[in-house]
Amino acid sequence: MMPKTPKLTREEFDKLYDEGKEAMYAFILSLLARIEALEQRLGMNSTNSSKPPSSDGLSKPNKPKPMSLREKTGRKPGGQEGHSGITLAPKENPDVIIEHEPQQCSCGYDLSGVSGTVIQKRQVADLPRIELEYTEHRVIEKECLHCQQKNYGELPRWIEDTSVQYGPQVRALLVYLNTEQFMSYERICELCEALFGFRPSEGTIYNALEDCYEKLASFEEDIKAKLQEAKVLCCDETGCRVEGKTNWVHVASTETETYYQVDEKRGKEALDRIGLLTDYEGTVVHDCFSSYFQYDVSHGLCNAHILRELKYVSEEMSQSWASEMSEHLKSGLKIKEENGIPKEQEYAEYEKKYIAILEMGKEQQPQAPPKPEGKRGREAKSKSQNLTQIRRLILLIG
Repeated sequence: MMPKTPKLTREEFDKLYDEGKEAMYAFILSLLARIEALEQRLGMNSTNSSKPPSSDGLSKPNKPKPMSLREKTGRKPGGQEGHSGITLAPKENPDVIIEHEPQQCSCGYDLSGVSGTVIQKRQVADLPRIELEYTEHRVIEKECLHCQQKNYGELPRWIEDTSVQYGPQVRALLVYLNTEQFMSYERICELCEALFGFRPSEGTIYNALEDCYEKLASFEEDIKAKLQEAKVLCCDETGCRVEGKTNWVHVASTETETYYQVDEKRGKEALDRIGLLTDYEGTVVHDCFSSYFQYDVSHGLCNAHILRELKYVSEEMSQSWASEMSEHLKSGLKIKEENGIPKEQEYAEYEKKYIAILEMGKEQQPQAPPKPEGKRGREAKSKSQNLTQIRRLILLIG
């Protein structure tokens, strides 16, 4: 959070003036440092920092052009040479065949009784008309011929005690449209009416979601158990709005499992409620959020966050060490993808260059202004100065 704007009264100015040039110089430097910090914040957006895209705004002056950290490959857009592609193929046995025959000759002769030959074929792949299919379930009563006892068939458990209901396929569609496609209840109702000819009530959608939630409880516990057994766990949190209030979506994932949990809090209080990290013993990869460091686990920093911040330092602050570090990190990823984990000697060389770039970064930092007399607390550091701290980047090779 940015410190409050310093206010200088006439009496305070006179006091500074009486203290001499050094006091005035220190105060001016502190103001210049604040101006620099504000200018840096103006240059920050979702492409070069951890700020979410929603903070970029909609107006053209503030909206950054879409940018990616991916490097250009030199290949032309579209399908590449040798790529098989996906093309709509004709069906060997079409579902419907319509023959277009001439009815009469140009001379007027009737051709209805004349056999013909197929000379062209064209197939049209289209959706059939989708409408509700009603299945009636009937319970049959039978009387035993031996003892005259009456016996009854049993309905499936999912059928409710009502004359008609929506089936599991419809209910699954409603859940999918809401949770995966993020459609509101109203828009789901409109879509179903427009495409399928029926309009579910909002209560039906809610009940389908509630039923799915309850049935997924054991599945959710299985995912959490697998995540706690993983050697490496990726964790993150992002803001969201719930009933007009700011909440946080917490995520923990591996290559095969992902767990989401919404909480009113962002920090350790929420993480403790989720419970994934309480007894975890592996490595947690995160964005350097301080709450993660309160757990007794091994730590790793997210390269995507680091690369965005290095991009900012390189482009907005013109510090060459940041671009070198960015290239070095990406080269390490390329080595791992092509050859696997490097051997001890290769790893040592990689770490040596890493440390050298960090030292170069420290040398390129502007001299911090002297701390004003009487000011308490730690001296503020710029984003680039924070990046060069061992805690901020050494975790990537730890």
